Amino acid sequence: MILEAYIRKRLNKKKILVMTHLVMGYPSFEDGYRIIETMVQAGVDIIELQLPSPNPHLDGPVIRKANRVALKKGATVSACLALAGDIAEKWDIPFLIMGYADDFLTIGMPEALTSFSKKKIKGILVPDLPTRKEKPYAQTAKDEGLSPIFVVAPKTSFRRMARLSAIGDGFIYCQSRDGVTGNRTFFGPAFEECISRIRKATPLPLAVGFGLQGRKDVEYLTGKADIAVIGTRGVRIFEKNGHLGLDAFLRGLR
Repeated sequence: MILEAYIRKRLNKKKILVMTHLVMGYPSFEDGYRIIETMVQAGVDIIELQLPSPNPHLDGPVIRKANRVALKKGATVSACLALAGDIAEKWDIPFLIMGYADDFLTIGMPEALTSFSKKKIKGILVPDLPTRKEKPYAQTAKDEGLSPIFVVAPKTSFRRMARLSAIGDGFIYCQSRDGVTGNRTFFGPAFEECISRIRKATPLPLAVGFGLQGRKDVEYLTGKADIAVIGTRGVRIFEKNGHLGLDAFLRGLR
């Protein structure tokens, strides 16, 4: 409930919140720390920290590359936890951990959740968690003081949306389309119908991500969603224009 309360309070001052994404260890831990600093100073509301994976199968080319580079440079779980802990301790906004099920199973799910909680992480996303493991995972996360955040898509049934809402916490993450991250999203009837069903299925705040490109997308989502998620586009801006370019881009989203 802590994460949801933060979002509700923030929405009293802003029409829509912005969540950004960072693959820990990319392009290096030092640069990653500075990127987070840039994001916070630019007014970002929530930041998602991704554990680098050898098989980031839901990610597009840009984020896959970031995962490969981070692992090649030695981005171990312990190093990522250290970075996450330092970041969460320094800045007073929620930080979330995102990772893939195979990687968490390698670490040990209970052990991983306990570690995240001790590092003052507020929530966790595991987008490919097997259905049979969702409920026990969600309960363990809540027991550790973490919000288990679930992902839905335009093809997700109303029944499943309601089930994930019942066991989830913090917010529901809606993919704006099917497929992998990064490709530009063109909002249309399928997305509108998805948003409508989610609003009926859950009282939780709603985040929308996958392919958002900039201010026009954020403006479109204002009044429809509570959080706009900027992932791949932010990485591309940083790679092309550095910290100053990323800062200007983020400040210009709202």
